[in-house]
Amino acid sequence: MKKLFSLEKLTQGIRLSASKYPISILMAALAALVLIHITRTEVQNSEELLSYVFGFCNGISIFFAIHTALNQKSLSGAIKGSLLLLGLVLVWLIVRDIKYHVIDQPEQLLVMRIFGYGLLSHLAVAFLPFTGNFKINAFWQYNKSLFIRAFTTVLYTGVLYAGLSGAILAISELFDVDFGAKIYAYLFFVMALPVTVMIFCAGVPDHIEELESSTDLPNGLRIFVQFILIPLVVLYLLILYAYMAKILFQWSLPQGWVTILIMVFSVLGMLAMLLVYPYQHQKENAWVRWYTKGYYVALIPLLILQYVAIFTRIGDYGFTAPRWAVVAITVWLTWISIYNVFFKGRNIVLIPMTLFAVTVLFLFGPLSYKSISTRSQTAKIQRLLVTLNLVKNGKLQVYKDNPKTDSLMGELYSATNYLNRNCEITGLEPYLHYPTESEIKKNVDSAFVAYTNRTKELEYNRTKRSAIRDILNDQLSKYNIHDYDNSVSSTYGGWIEIEPIQKQETIPPGPWKHYYRFESIYLNSSYDNRIGSSSDNIRLNLPPQESSKANPNYDLHFQLIVNGVEIPMELPPSVITKIERKLKANEYPNIEAENGELTFAFNKNNQQGVLVLDNCVVEAQDANAKLHKINRLSGCIFMK
Repeated sequence: MKKLFSLEKLTQGIRLSASKYPISILMAALAALVLIHITRTEVQNSEELLSYVFGFCNGISIFFAIHTALNQKSLSGAIKGSLLLLGLVLVWLIVRDIKYHVIDQPEQLLVMRIFGYGLLSHLAVAFLPFTGNFKINAFWQYNKSLFIRAFTTVLYTGVLYAGLSGAILAISELFDVDFGAKIYAYLFFVMALPVTVMIFCAGVPDHIEELESSTDLPNGLRIFVQFILIPLVVLYLLILYAYMAKILFQWSLPQGWVTILIMVFSVLGMLAMLLVYPYQHQKENAWVRWYTKGYYVALIPLLILQYVAIFTRIGDYGFTAPRWAVVAITVWLTWISIYNVFFKGRNIVLIPMTLFAVTVLFLFGPLSYKSISTRSQTAKIQRLLVTLNLVKNGKLQVYKDNPKTDSLMGELYSATNYLNRNCEITGLEPYLHYPTESEIKKNVDSAFVAYTNRTKELEYNRTKRSAIRDILNDQLSKYNIHDYDNSVSSTYGGWIEIEPIQKQETIPPGPWKHYYRFESIYLNSSYDNRIGSSSDNIRLNLPPQESSKANPNYDLHFQLIVNGVEIPMELPPSVITKIERKLKANEYPNIEAENGELTFAFNKNNQQGVLVLDNCVVEAQDANAKLHKINRLSGCIFMK
């Protein structure tokens, strides 16, 4: 018992961690400090500060990999210093890139970027100490130690956090000491970052090369893989092969969703294979050899199924970042499978190394998701321009609505919308151009109002994004390029734009502290209907479908959702009357409304503010003006 609870052993482990991995611990401490600052000050619009948190968290893994590799090699002080400096530069570049994506890129690409950097830094931890020295057993023993140490660390820090939280609560209750509710968040950040890193690093093997001769094969690890992971792998395998038999019998194309299931099967299967890799040399565990070979053989038909599924989608809609990610992972899995089945590959070090290389190519350079999707969507737009005969004598022509080609125009708009949101081009160059800095600044300066110094920069960036969409929509509207909703089949259809007679430039009276600009929020499609940033939790939606029975004009209603509070809104009767008159007279496409008709005050469950529309597009679907709905909205929200 004395050894188990030795204070000396605990402090010795902490000192060892601090001496071997000082910068990793520093990165964890910095990440915790930023999170504590955000929580303590309740910073509005904290996305930019969170970019530093993501960067520092990647720095933990980067410097862990560098420190571990340097501890195993005899290098001069200058070279070691240069590598550590390189690590700092990488962290700075990651922070800068994530900050750019936070401000100027869609949330989907931000998540993809964060995941990519996290994957790269963790893969570096796995293989960097073995570069130029492929000792297979040492590689497995080292990563096995890290895997087990991770679970141990979670247990230690979890118990510590629970115990310290209980102690704080006891002191608060028994001695009437008010620590404040945020003390638990501060404690969590400290435990989850610097303390976790110190505990984890204290259990890292000292001499990795000596692990080559180690025969330590934990029986618990084998049991975990044999009785938990492998049954899950077999379950997914049976589901996927049953589905493959179904589509062959029906002679139909696979659903795109099947790629997710194949990815889950691939990850679980490869994890199980890696965890039991050395057990195949034991006679009593001969099943491991069968599993390793059988896994890759079983994976090959599923990869063929995945190629069919993903390239069916790509053939219809072109490459996007998520589709290129699926292709990249599928190509990598194909190479790994062929290497193991036909060339009897035994070098498991190549698995993280090659995945690292594929991830780098996916994120950067001519094979990156941005380059591939840009070329694909641009080529698609050029083909559609020819099909729709929209270019004559080197000039872009105005598109005339035609039920036979409206779906193609919808594809063209979707492609150019994807490019301007994700790649900062229109795909219609040289006819249309992405807004220049001077154009953006002019638009922003005319619309931007700084509500508080605290949120000035991010409010400016939001207004900048809205300005870009404003300028692009103005260009597209000149040529009647817009979205077409093909979900409703109709012999009649039209689009009516409702705009104020004079754009409202004054702030509605009220104690408003926050300003949110939104542009072309689609209410009838799968487009992102979020306003502001992910932390704002503000959305616009159509009301629930059941409302249509009570009100035939329900689609001229919409609802604002703020932090889960649903606030119903509707176009006023005067505007609905104007819409019906226009439709009955078969007149298109604009209606002018008073500012008051497009201003909606709300106050519900402590959510108070004013929504001001400066553009509302209504889609008409019936000649008798009985079916019409709001397609998209643009405007701004002022909130308390």
